[in-house]
Amino acid sequence: MIFVFFTISRSKLPAYFLPATVPFSVLMARAWAEVEEAENGRPDWLRAGFAALIAAGLLIAIAAWEIFRFPSIRDRAAERIDPALLTLIKPSLLYTGLILAALGILGRDLAERMRGRWLAPATFVLLALTAPALFVRWIPALKRYATVSSSRGLARTILSSPQKDLPLIGLFYFRTSLPFYLRRPEGLVTADAGQMTSNYQALHFAQFYAERHKAGVGNRESGVGKKDNLSPTPYPPLPTPSSLAVPFNGLLIDPADFQQRTRDSPQGLLVLVRNNQVQLLMDSVPAESSVSGLWSQWQDSVWEVLPSTPKSGSRKENDER
Repeated sequence: MIFVFFTISRSKLPAYFLPATVPFSVLMARAWAEVEEAENGRPDWLRAGFAALIAAGLLIAIAAWEIFRFPSIRDRAAERIDPALLTLIKPSLLYTGLILAALGILGRDLAERMRGRWLAPATFVLLALTAPALFVRWIPALKRYATVSSSRGLARTILSSPQKDLPLIGLFYFRTSLPFYLRRPEGLVTADAGQMTSNYQALHFAQFYAERHKAGVGNRESGVGKKDNLSPTPYPPLPTPSSLAVPFNGLLIDPADFQQRTRDSPQGLLVLVRNNQVQLLMDSVPAESSVSGLWSQWQDSVWEVLPSTPKSGSRKENDER
């Protein structure tokens, strides 16, 4: 449970789950001691375990074959899983289910035929030989998942391009590993700092804008992204007074200040945006700016925003592209 819980929460640090392996090993040793001491060589938990393994294997195999036939599940998976990864997951789930079911059948057969001191070693050998087959089956899918989840490839593309020195800003979207691979900070257009997944940062960001309101900066609604669900809270669009420091060295940018940021950048900037929010990017930059797509992935893309359009064509042409 410790391993599964921290895997789902994406915080599987060694200090969390490695200490659990010691009591787990002790419990495993006691469990197999029961097998050797049992009179019939078939403890109830062992037979129930093999039966559950057969049932789980069959369910996984059937689900892998049938679950993606439902439109709602298929659309949900296509939205959250890279298409190349999805094509690897389907056969991997199918073969995983068949291997687990076969393991349960073989183990149950061993438990019925063998007695005494030979049952435990034989079952252990069966587990030891079958477990690697499951891992090998998932290697291509795991490699693809690692590639899609990491920002290393995108960072390499940016650093090897002519635009490598342009500032990078995420539009209501932040990839936590991208600044690490770029070796420099990444800006973020945000209304509540929620994309940073840190309650501490969100609290300080909210306090900053509360001070702006008290200072009489204004309370007009931002014209950028105020209707989309990523920025539900309107913030004042006027510049920050000099008495109030910009939070986080200016890396967290108010939606209303994003247009000004594009105007103040003479060399232009790069904007990272989700593919389903590209229109929001077009609506967020000044009308005189030139916007062109550079690199696109299955979930997000990077766009170059230039303050003027003498060389890059008109805004209408870029929108059509």
